[in-house]
Amino acid sequence: MFKRILFPTDFSSDRNQALHHALATLDADVDEVIVQHVVNNFFGPHAHWASLFDVHELQKEMDFHVETEIAGALDESARKAVRFRPVIVQGKPAEEICRLATQEMVDLIVMGSTMGVATMKVARAAARPLLAIPVRGGVRSSAGDGSTGPSPSAPILVATDFSRQAKKVTDFAFEMKTLANRPLRLAYAIKTPAGLSRLLREDQVAASLEKSRQWAETQARSVIPHEFINDPSVGVEVGLGATSDFILKTANELGPSIIVMGAKEYGPVEQRFYGTTLDKVLKNTRHPVLTLKL
Repeated sequence: MFKRILFPTDFSSDRNQALHHALATLDADVDEVIVQHVVNNFFGPHAHWASLFDVHELQKEMDFHVETEIAGALDESARKAVRFRPVIVQGKPAEEICRLATQEMVDLIVMGSTMGVATMKVARAAARPLLAIPVRGGVRSSAGDGSTGPSPSAPILVATDFSRQAKKVTDFAFEMKTLANRPLRLAYAIKTPAGLSRLLREDQVAASLEKSRQWAETQARSVIPHEFINDPSVGVEVGLGATSDFILKTANELGPSIIVMGAKEYGPVEQRFYGTTLDKVLKNTRHPVLTLKL
């Protein structure tokens, strides 16, 4: 499923460890990792300064970095199994990452950051799945014991709204479940009307919310593939409130190996004034997040 990975890097040690953590999280047999470094075109407006920029020296540094820092972060068996190919390009990071991912038809993009602007842009624009690994304060273990990689019992947490677009996300997550043989939890947040408690009695509010919960659980069951209907390792998590808050709360409680979400493109007004569920989860989670463009 994840044979070919694109790994953009800025040479920092945290992000190198993120690749190691990603390979452990995916439980996948990776054949090739394309290690990409994007150089901003500082010399475009002032071409006469380009003579100070030695691309050959940068290429040597990149080759050394891949050999010693990135490959060195993996154990010996992984180093022998995985082929590393360094690529240096010039331009805007998010655009170049998306372009190379499409050109090389990679199975996955791995980025060692859940907070950067580039990560947000790639999540919404890339035609390939993106796995973002949180690196602030060092890569964290889902197992809770300091080891690299998640616990074998850590579930896959899938955010869904039961829409036709979201089916792409749930289908992909169930493929991952089959590959990794992990539990899976579907998460749906019921958005409560702001003035509901003022318009209805307390018992009426509780009854309304219970009906909404039952509806959501029925809808969640309807998106589970037939072969997993009676699988006890598949469950549904339904809660009240903002979707991002519920995903973060559920992730903190379950300690998932990975959070799987859809990524929609929004205009600058929505992003600036309202934010998005994906933005909030990426900025606040301590768990790996895999996104698919919807």
